[in-house]
Amino acid sequence: CDDNDDDVYDGAPELCDAVDDNDCDTVTDSNEADDDGDGQSDCDGDCDDNDDDVYDGAPELCDAVDDNDCDTVTDDNETDGDGDGQSDCDGDCDDSDDAYFDGAPEVCSDLADFNCDSVDPDPCESCAEALAVDSGRLGSDGVYTIDTDGSGALPEVDVWCDMTTLGGGWTLVLRTTTDGAANLALVSDYATLYGTDAGDANADAPLRLSAQRWVAVAEAGDLMSRHDLRKATDGSSCDPLHYVLEGGLLAVDVPGGSGITYTFSGTDTHGVVNELASPAELSTTDTGPKTHCVNNLEAVPWFYAQCGRSFPSANYFTPAGAPEPVIKESLTVDADADGLFVDDVCAGDPVDGQPATAWYYENLHEYYLR
Repeated sequence: CDDNDDDVYDGAPELCDAVDDNDCDTVTDSNEADDDGDGQSDCDGDCDDNDDDVYDGAPELCDAVDDNDCDTVTDDNETDGDGDGQSDCDGDCDDSDDAYFDGAPEVCSDLADFNCDSVDPDPCESCAEALAVDSGRLGSDGVYTIDTDGSGALPEVDVWCDMTTLGGGWTLVLRTTTDGAANLALVSDYATLYGTDAGDANADAPLRLSAQRWVAVAEAGDLMSRHDLRKATDGSSCDPLHYVLEGGLLAVDVPGGSGITYTFSGTDTHGVVNELASPAELSTTDTGPKTHCVNNLEAVPWFYAQCGRSFPSANYFTPAGAPEPVIKESLTVDADADGLFVDDVCAGDPVDGQPATAWYYENLHEYYLR
């Protein structure tokens, strides 16, 4: 049917040669026909001439077709890159991590949207819970968002979590520093202590988590105090000492109640966590057994068996109105939770203090609950 082309004759094989009818049967060769109307035939590079969304150079679509553009490579969005059974097209919002997929289980977290519903999961109630649901956080100290009463009325709050020390999971509830004026902002009556968060977890400055949140973050009843003693030579900090009481029972009443008590099974506290008795009751400017510690010495509200031993902040040896945290000589005779003494963390550099009474200045004094 075309005696000028030796590839065209009766019974010739159909070829991709821009000739519609090599075999002279008056029917357009199937490979030359654009069956799906997408502008390409099989011969033009259309790898599925029955689907007009599939052709050479076509955009990749979420349509259960692995290769819209006929490049012999499965579309990225159709690929299950992390092996969780879903591709991006199936609803996987992070196909590089198998923890993320449509319908994935979610636990409390401040990390991300694991089930891909565009709604962030609820925060955990404490640093300990955040660590429990994601053990990869062990060693990742930092600011975390928690919600201490779950779906209750209290707003979420940013807190500092110690995920390193003694198993991690510690929520910082009180911090005092050498900034005496800022420390004074933490001196308060019980109602203020109970209901008001103070300070910024992101800043290295005085901070208090409101007492109404304490029970939630102290589920195990553990208490830890951290002390960064100040070197006498240059004022820098020694490595921290950590003292821990475990398994206490914390009770926090609303203002007008009996205040805050902390009961521990043991009484050997080495004087470092304020000689906590069993039970110990917190004192503020207006309630507790040692209100004069707060009122007369500008001490930040805490548990005081007596006005001494360990102060989050006090004007014993600093001018009134500029109280700094101090701690007594028990650090020289009692090991901390890691078995360390003052001479271990401040080796060769005596700490700054008052020789007559062996009170030591601190650059940082913190309390954590777990």
